[in-house]
Amino acid sequence: LIIGMRPRWIYATTFLWSATSGGRFSAPFLQTVAGFDDFEIGIALATQLILISCCLTPAGIFADWFEQKVHGSGRALVMGLGLSIGTIAILMHSYAYEGDHKFLWYLFLRMLYALGLSLTQVLDGLTLAHLENEGSHSSEYGKERLHGALWWAIGSILLGYSVEILGFTAVYFWSSFSYIVSIAALLLYIAAQKRQRIPQRNEEFSCEYGSLQSNINSIEVEKREEAQKNYESSSTFIEVFWLIFGSVFGMGFLLSCITLFIGFSVTE
Repeated sequence: LIIGMRPRWIYATTFLWSATSGGRFSAPFLQTVAGFDDFEIGIALATQLILISCCLTPAGIFADWFEQKVHGSGRALVMGLGLSIGTIAILMHSYAYEGDHKFLWYLFLRMLYALGLSLTQVLDGLTLAHLENEGSHSSEYGKERLHGALWWAIGSILLGYSVEILGFTAVYFWSSFSYIVSIAALLLYIAAQKRQRIPQRNEEFSCEYGSLQSNINSIEVEKREEAQKNYESSSTFIEVFWLIFGSVFGMGFLLSCITLFIGFSVTE
């Protein structure tokens, strides 16, 4: 089981978590649990989408940096952190807050959930790195991600039927269940990565001087690691944010997002 762990299983469990922690039911979930009207739902979901978009680049940079610190499991650990943050945010919706700042409380929870969700997006980088390490072509990426799309659909169906029977308390059950399954998949993947590195280390120490081919491979690995260390983002987070929202077009985009999600909430 450990040897056969591939990113496709992480895609399956993570997309299952994403679907059952709200997914397409987020608007009616907020209407029922938080008592939001259509306008408030649109504001909350638009803020969530914008925050996810803004956090993707910093999340990727952080995951790459942490991968260098904890080789072979850095990105998986960042994903685990994102799943934990997102699940905590969803479960905190169960607290019936009735204070003067009710809207701000639930808006904060949606932003916290968006932060966790953005950290799980480093799965794409994890998959591409896995394919590169095993010598597979990057075109295999679609086959891995296909499992995510399949389990997103299954998770939506499961949540839909559960909501009909149990109400929106089903969101708390399914998000907790899929979180546990996702963490288990990540741990198995980390164990598989460590197990695959053991034979490589034994082979390196078995030869005192090593062959010419081994030296060439080691030079290539060093160059690849050095290239990763020297990787720098072409633009900072502030520059990216200003590029998107620092113009008339950007502000129009922001207004369109809010209007679009207001329309979504009315339709749902």
